[in-house]
Amino acid sequence: MDIVAQKKLVRQRVQTLLEAITPSEVAQGSPEVCRRVLASDLWNRPGAVMLFWPMSNEVDVGGLAAIAASQGRPVCLPRTDWPTRGMVATEVRSWGSDLVHTRPWLLEPAPTARVVEESRIGVVIVPGIAFDAAGFRLGRGAGFYDRYLSLPGLRAARIGVAFDCQIVETVPRERHDARLDAVVTPTRTLTPGV
Repeated sequence: MDIVAQKKLVRQRVQTLLEAITPSEVAQGSPEVCRRVLASDLWNRPGAVMLFWPMSNEVDVGGLAAIAASQGRPVCLPRTDWPTRGMVATEVRSWGSDLVHTRPWLLEPAPTARVVEESRIGVVIVPGIAFDAAGFRLGRGAGFYDRYLSLPGLRAARIGVAFDCQIVETVPRERHDARLDAVVTPTRTLTPGV
């Protein structure tokens, strides 16, 4: 089986598990994930914090936005450029405000939101479908995060957040797949090489 087919199989298997997660489980697990991220030394990297607006059954990282803001750190959300498959960090002044639907399932900052250069980002909190203990992730298949995390000016800590059902033995990977510094779930923090 080729790598693309392997990725599709893992994505389908984990997506089925994610669809079974209840809103109550998301509400209980998300604060635990945020607590573990805040306890990590990686959180202390200086600079802006790039989060993501959660889709259905993703970890709600809004608690991290409140902490970052209280620490005087700019909070960013990604804004995608679909034709180029690129992504930029854009500053949000208030969590959940001034967001627009760029796709029926995707909320992002309005086009007028200020772009934050990747060199100013200290922490990137990364969503995904599946993760492994080696720090690799499987996203939705478009490669936006892999391209962003590979930008030469980005020196940020890269932290994946997930529910326990999203941890697999091995994520099928290709050369262009970016590696994370840690993967955090409600029950554990996986740090590659430690």
